[in-house]
Amino acid sequence: MGGQPRGPGRGPRRRTPARPARTRRQTRLALTLCLNYGGRAELTRAARALAHRAATGQIHPARIHEADLAAQLSLPDLPDVDLLWRTGGEHRVSNFLPWHAAYAELHFTDALWPDTDRRDLWQAVTPTPAAGAATAALRACPSGPGPTAPAAV
Repeated sequence: MGGQPRGPGRGPRRRTPARPARTRRQTRLALTLCLNYGGRAELTRAARALAHRAATGQIHPARIHEADLAAQLSLPDLPDVDLLWRTGGEHRVSNFLPWHAAYAELHFTDALWPDTDRRDLWQAVTPTPAAGAATAALRACPSGPGPTAPAAV
């Protein structure tokens, strides 16, 4: 088992119970597309920026927290990814938003992106017995697209 032990304080355990309540009535989804993007390169730039801040005395290395690294990312205000949907038959995340997608549900389909439609989206977001907290709020979603849904997403 890797990682550092976490003591009491402000951590994910304190924020997690409030999240489903805050998002219960939301009916919108945010779609994030990254073009000419590399997750490792983004993390390297963020680490380089933190190293520079430490070398110039702006921050003490022992006091660097996750939020400090997150603030150096290309899109620091981008929320965490709930669902990472990979099209085209690939079954890997391919360097896509490694920081933001750390706890994402993963969905893989054989269809290519231009060929997907609302029915594919509904299949991706419909909770299954194996689905976790990221799709739990969708159980309250009023209805799916149905069989007569338009072909465009």
